[in-house]
Amino acid sequence: MYDYEIKKLSKQFYKDYPHNQYKEILTKEGRSYDVALFEIDYLADCYVCVPFRTEMKHNNGYKFKFSNRSKKHQSGLDFSKLVIVSKDDYIGENSTIDTDEYQEFKRQEDHIHHNLEKYIHDYVEHVNGYIPLHIKQFDRKYKYSTLQYFHKELGISK
Repeated sequence: MYDYEIKKLSKQFYKDYPHNQYKEILTKEGRSYDVALFEIDYLADCYVCVPFRTEMKHNNGYKFKFSNRSKKHQSGLDFSKLVIVSKDDYIGENSTIDTDEYQEFKRQEDHIHHNLEKYIHDYVEHVNGYIPLHIKQFDRKYKYSTLQYFHKELGISK
């Protein structure tokens, strides 16, 4: 099992990553998204913050299957809108999510963590030119991804 926390991103994060410059980062007027914080071994001193979404119409993440909300919506954890933070002041207050989604999250944590690592790894390998994806496959997974903003944290020099 991995350590994780459910938090909000801070006002300082949104101030340092304004929507007009970082259009793919999710913002909602007056509030931040609930995020699951993950630690990834090869991203030392960083947290990967994956937002919980009520409506996630793609498969780049984990879709809840057993929660009450998932029966009416396509709720899930959206890998394509993750952010990578190294500053503690980017992490805001604790947050709570639906009880049944929290229980499913806990049960599926290893699976989610593994798929999150693969999502990031495949992006890095493609951008570095080690394992290129077909352009359509890359666009389907990463066209609207926030990973483009975190090349420094990911060790991408291009």
